[in-house]
Amino acid sequence: MNKKQLMIYSSALTFVLALSGCGNKEEVKNPPKDAPKENNSNQANRDSPYNFTSFDLDVTYKDNKTFDVDYENEKDGMEAKLTDGVKDENLSGDDAMERLKPIFSDLKITSESKDGEVTKQIIDKFNLKEDFTAFDLEVQFEDGSEKEYKIKP
Repeated sequence: MNKKQLMIYSSALTFVLALSGCGNKEEVKNPPKDAPKENNSNQANRDSPYNFTSFDLDVTYKDNKTFDVDYENEKDGMEAKLTDGVKDENLSGDDAMERLKPIFSDLKITSESKDGEVTKQIIDKFNLKEDFTAFDLEVQFEDGSEKEYKIKP
């Protein structure tokens, strides 16, 4: 192996090692103790403050401004991210969870809730302006069911 090949391999190895050392900024280090975790069973955790394990909200406004919430609580950890392009706010990890926890706790949605009831609650609880151009919410409930809610004005 010549010096050039050795230099390329060592640079690639250094790059891979550097990337693997980077932490996940969306990881919540202090999750609520009673938040449901995603599991493969259809058994619900009745003691949890909210009954979903995944929540992905994407709202688009004019001028490509967006409001995005990404939340996942799986067995290997919790991740949360909130991006508010209207207010120019980006939160992740524990900061995002602090903001989301009272909103999630106040939501009264289930897999049986009517679509209109769910979208109204989301708009109200997140104080979203209703002049959006697209609204897309995907929720995985702790019973394993998944629902998608869309509004295209």
